[in-house]
Amino acid sequence: MKKIIAVLVAVTVFCSVSAPAFSAYKDEYKLDIVPSLTTAWGMGASYFTDLVRERSGGKINIKVYPSSQLTTGKQTNAFLLLRNGAIDSHPSTILPRSSS
Repeated sequence: MKKIIAVLVAVTVFCSVSAPAFSAYKDEYKLDIVPSLTTAWGMGASYFTDLVRERSGGKINIKVYPSSQLTTGKQTNAFLLLRNGAIDSHPSTILPRSSS
C-alpha cells in the first residue's frame, strides 16, 4: 500500500511540474508598439513576427498593434497590461511575461 501511495504521489508531482512545459501555444500573441508600421520600429516588428512564424513552423503567431492601440497611447500602461496578461510583449520590455 505504501508503494502505491508513493507512486501516486510521484506521478502527481511529475504531472504538476511538467504540465506547463506541455501546454499549447496561444492562438495569437499581442505585440504593442508605439510608432506606426511605416517606421523602422514598425517594419522591424513586422519582420520579427514573420521570422517567428516561419521558424516556429506556424505554431507561434504574433499580431502587431501599432500606434499604442493596446496601451491607449500611454507607455506607462504597458507594464500593467503585461502583468494582467492583456498584452504579451512590448518593445520596452525585454523579458517574456511571467505565467505566474
